[in-house]
Amino acid sequence: MPALHPCKLLFLALVVVFADLLAATGEAKRKFDIPAGRAESTLKQFGEQAGIQFFYSTSVVSGARTNRLIGEMTPGDALQAMLNQTQLLAVQDERTGAYTVHKAKSISDVEKNVESRPAL
Repeated sequence: MPALHPCKLLFLALVVVFADLLAATGEAKRKFDIPAGRAESTLKQFGEQAGIQFFYSTSVVSGARTNRLIGEMTPGDALQAMLNQTQLLAVQDERTGAYTVHKAKSISDVEKNVESRPAL
């Protein structure tokens, strides 16, 4: 087998590194099993199972309830499913990828958020 030219070797190495970087930026699916309940408790469980950065204030989520979450999905999809049709919204920072949970200011905000979410 003939030896590869050094430029071809460099090119192949860059392709492999670039492919690894692309794979690392996507969210991997994880298994979730979180009962419906008080957001203060269920969001803590979500954090333990998701393995991602996300932020919330217990004073903001106090009194809110979240949906049952069971199955295998990306953490972003899981968080959206957990908050679907609740007064809580998850917003992802484009720069860091971290999520922040906020309380919707109005029912129309919740309705807009539900309409913009992909079907699960």
